[in-house]
Amino acid sequence: MNFRKKIIMGILTGLLGVLLMEFSIGIQKGTFIDLRHIAIVTAAFLGGTTASLTAAIIIGVVRLLYSEINNMIMAITMITILVGLLVGEIKRLKISPFYQWLFMIILSTFLYSIVLYYRIRHLEHFALFLQEFWALSLIGGLFTFYLVHFLKLHNFLYYNYKLQATYDYRTGLKNARQFDLHLTEAFSNPNIKQDTIGLLFIDIDYFKQINDRYGHHAGDLILQEVAGLLKSSVRKQDKVYRNGGEEFSVLLLNTNLEEAIQIAERVRISVEKSTYILPDQTQLKVTISIGVVTNSRIKESPMDLVHQADEALYEAKRTGRNKVCWALTCQQSR
Repeated sequence: MNFRKKIIMGILTGLLGVLLMEFSIGIQKGTFIDLRHIAIVTAAFLGGTTASLTAAIIIGVVRLLYSEINNMIMAITMITILVGLLVGEIKRLKISPFYQWLFMIILSTFLYSIVLYYRIRHLEHFALFLQEFWALSLIGGLFTFYLVHFLKLHNFLYYNYKLQATYDYRTGLKNARQFDLHLTEAFSNPNIKQDTIGLLFIDIDYFKQINDRYGHHAGDLILQEVAGLLKSSVRKQDKVYRNGGEEFSVLLLNTNLEEAIQIAERVRISVEKSTYILPDQTQLKVTISIGVVTNSRIKESPMDLVHQADEALYEAKRTGRNKVCWALTCQQSR
């Protein structure tokens, strides 16, 4: 989580802790047993010290607002903030998540037990009350751990499946499915001028020979290096995709044909001037061919734009490679 998300997590779990205080068990006037510390532990488990301190401060402030302020209430508030700090530090320990959670629950329960002891030690059955508090805390804590762990696992799997469905695992670029989706969205987006959508189709020259001569590991390295150069050579608003094999594409928005050609030539020169070092320390030079098209000339549909870009790429490869072509015109490599 970034800092903003940690704060949000702290606020949400803090509100959960306030809710848990509403479902407390009364022992005597002004003394209750509740599980507010489980909310703080949850915050620490998900967002570290930032989240747990935020949750603890919210719980402590609410406790002050709705109670008659005295030394004991101030002590409970300080204990709550201390719990938020300590459980956040436990989250930093290099131990399994289960033991992190268990140590957080034991520590927070122990600290609140000290306060509870001073509040009810004069009662006849105070030991029973303490035992009940520990039993509720451990049972509720373990139940919450498995619930939170399940939600974290579910969230991770969802994120991982989404990543696999939208990104090419070899290069980290968006995949062909995302290319089709974004191109269609660009044509239907009313905020994008419909005559300013550009497209680059890119092919690594003689890539099969690289795989055959140096092996697929070398080919994978070339794909990754070229992908990085494409991302660094285009503009911030442009989107780069790996369409499959050695084929890449770049979706250009708010671009005329002249600008698209300039971007394509910058990409081509960047790849051509780079030297690629293979795992066996062999130095290799690579070039690319690029087909360029903008929809200022093609107004029918996204697929028409794709067809024209593909034809321009074919023309670049047919006439010698390492060049940029648009329509039937090619810019020779320098």
